[in-house]
Amino acid sequence: MTHWASAHWPLLGSTRPFGDIALLRHFPSLAWNARQHWHAAMHMEQILVHMRIPWRLFDTLSAEVLSGMRTLLLPDVESLSDGELNLLQSCAQGGGRLFFTSRTGTHDEFRRRRPCPAILSWLPEFDRSRGAEDWFSWYKEDFSESEEAGDHPTGEPWIRPFGKGCLGYWPQIGAGNPPCLANSSLKPEEWKLSPEAPAIKKFLRDLHGPFRFEVNGPDSLLTNTALHADTGEILLHLIQVDTDAAPIDLVICGVNDSENVRLLSPDVVPPKLQRMHDGLHLLGLNRYAIIVFSS
Repeated sequence: MTHWASAHWPLLGSTRPFGDIALLRHFPSLAWNARQHWHAAMHMEQILVHMRIPWRLFDTLSAEVLSGMRTLLLPDVESLSDGELNLLQSCAQGGGRLFFTSRTGTHDEFRRRRPCPAILSWLPEFDRSRGAEDWFSWYKEDFSESEEAGDHPTGEPWIRPFGKGCLGYWPQIGAGNPPCLANSSLKPEEWKLSPEAPAIKKFLRDLHGPFRFEVNGPDSLLTNTALHADTGEILLHLIQVDTDAAPIDLVICGVNDSENVRLLSPDVVPPKLQRMHDGLHLLGLNRYAIIVFSS
């Protein structure tokens, strides 16, 4: 594997993460209320991994980060500053998509509770006549160690146009705490997708629109996507994590017929790549392969 990687280092060594949908794991929100935001971000991360789409993970907000994104996910990102909210508002008005929850933007960067829900207040139909007292009673105290599901605002998910972009509201991510919060450990086999995961996947497709590509395969398949800094080529990494499994077949959907593709693999018996009407078919992946896309 080392010899193979060295032989392809001019390609592999000049890449950076690629994806136009991003998950924000927000450091200030983690600092003030690590449990809630971390829990929601973990749920969304698992959903994105299972969707096998090009996505990225960020821990800070900046104009540079937002300039390369079509959709930004803000699950329970509570402690947003006025500057960060202005960036998000400009992003959505300029054509971006924002996914947010009932907890997003409820506090400022010093965890002072805002008098109204920040992102919801951007909408013309938001009732600005509602006073701070009503807002406090609607959004219950959240410093307790144990919270019930009823502590969260209710409501149905929705997607609404906002400027040239869209806002996507999902009330609550996940129900209950992950196992590691109860026993101070985290085992992969203990973490399962939340029951709402299929609905969130559909919601993200509706909010974002067509993804660059989407890979269909068994649960043991992991993907990662990178962009070559000089050539603009996109590298789709495909990893079969079950070392005892037989070679697998998979389909990459959303590939344009005009795209040039080539296959790299260190497997003793390399997989085969075929174009079919429903996408690219990779047949017989044993351990690892890279599909390189170029215009």
